[in-house]
Amino acid sequence: MSDWKIGAFDREAQHELKRRVLLDEASVLFNQQGFTGTTLDEVAKRLNLTKAALYYYVKNKEDLAVQSYNRTCELQADYLKRADESGKTGLEKIHHYIENSTQSDNPPSAILMEVAALKEGNRKPLQKAVRANAVVLRGFIAQGIKDGTITECDPTMVSLAIIGSLSWMHKWVDVKQEAIEEVGKGLVDLFINGMAPQGATVTSSPNVDASFTAKAHTEIFDRTEQARLKREALLKAATNSFNQKGFTGTSLNDVVKTLNVSKGAFYYYVKNKDDLLFQCLQRSLELIGKTLNHSENEGTTGREKLESLLRNGIATHCGPEGPIAVFTDLMALEQDRRDEIITEAVKYLAILQEFMDTGLSDGSIRECSRRTTLFGVVGAMSWLPKWYTAGGTLPPHQIAAQFCKLFTYGLKPR
Repeated sequence: MSDWKIGAFDREAQHELKRRVLLDEASVLFNQQGFTGTTLDEVAKRLNLTKAALYYYVKNKEDLAVQSYNRTCELQADYLKRADESGKTGLEKIHHYIENSTQSDNPPSAILMEVAALKEGNRKPLQKAVRANAVVLRGFIAQGIKDGTITECDPTMVSLAIIGSLSWMHKWVDVKQEAIEEVGKGLVDLFINGMAPQGATVTSSPNVDASFTAKAHTEIFDRTEQARLKREALLKAATNSFNQKGFTGTSLNDVVKTLNVSKGAFYYYVKNKDDLLFQCLQRSLELIGKTLNHSENEGTTGREKLESLLRNGIATHCGPEGPIAVFTDLMALEQDRRDEIITEAVKYLAILQEFMDTGLSDGSIRECSRRTTLFGVVGAMSWLPKWYTAGGTLPPHQIAAQFCKLFTYGLKPR
C-alpha cells in the first residue's frame, strides 16, 4: 500500500512523507548545481511551495544539505546491509551492492561533496557515517580476496573507485532518458570484468610521471617568472580548498593564510572569489588538456590510451603541478564564464570518447556499455581530489597501479 494511503490522516506520517519529497528534490538540485548554485527559493519553487513553508521542515540551507547527506548515508548503509545478507562471496556482495544502488525506485542520493564545509557539529557525525559505510565495502573486497572470488588488490583503492563511480553517476545519468538499472549492469560488468577482453595479459603499470605538465622555469630572478610562480601557488592552494570545502566553504582568508601572504597581495592576482574559482578551473582544464594529449601520443591502442590517461591523470593531480579541480561549483560562475569552462570541458570529453571508440574498434576493449564504462572511469578519477592527501600513506604510483589494474582487468581473477 502506498505511503500516502497509510498515513493520509496521520499528521506525523504526512510531515515525514513531505520531508522525503523535499529531500528528493534538494538532492537532485545539489547534484546538478552544487550547494552554492542551489537556493532555498529554487527548491521551494520546484515543489510549488513558499520559502516560508520550507522552514517548517528545515532551518536553513545547511540543514537541508545535512538532512540530504544523512539520508544518503542511511541509504548506502541499507544497500550494503542487503548486499551482505544476499551475497555469499565477496564478489557477490560487491555485485549486489552496485545493483542495490542502481534501482529506479531508490530515492535520489546526494553526492557527498561538501561535507568538509559543514559546521563541526554537523560534519563529524556525517564523516563517521561515511567511514562506517566505507569499512563495510572494504570488508566485502577483503572477503573476496580471501575466498578467491576477487583478485589480489588494495581494498581501500578499489572501494574508493567504486564509491567515486557510484557517486558521480548522479551527475551524468538522466533517469528520464535511460534506465538506471541498465547503468547498474554496466558498472557491475566494468568492476567485475574490466575493459580488457579475456586472454589479455595482465601487465604491471609503469611508474607514473607528470613531468610533461611542468612548465620550464626561466630566470628565477625575473619578475615575470616570480609573478607566475606566485600565481601558480595561489591557484594550487585555492583549488585544494575548493576541492575539500566547496565554493561556499572556502574563504579567501583561509587561502591567504595557507600561503602566509597578505590579502592585498592576493588581490594583485585575482579580483574576487568568483574570479579565483574561474582561474582555478581554467588552470585545471589546461592540465587536463596536457594529460590527454600526452596519453594520446603515449598509447597505441584505445585501451593503452585510457590506461595512460589513468596513470598520467593521477600523476598530475598528485604531483607538483596538482591538484586538479573538481568541477562541481560551476553554478557559482557568471553565465559567460560558466559557458567558457563547459565548452572546453566538452572538447576534452570528446577526446575521451575517441579513446573508447578506438579501443572498441581495434579490439583492445571488449564489447561493453561505452557510456557507462567511460563515465565509470571518469567518476572514479573525479572522486580522487576528495580523498587524496599529498604526502599521505598512499603514493601516486600505487594508486595508479590499482586503478589501472581494476579498470583494465576487473575484480574477477583471470
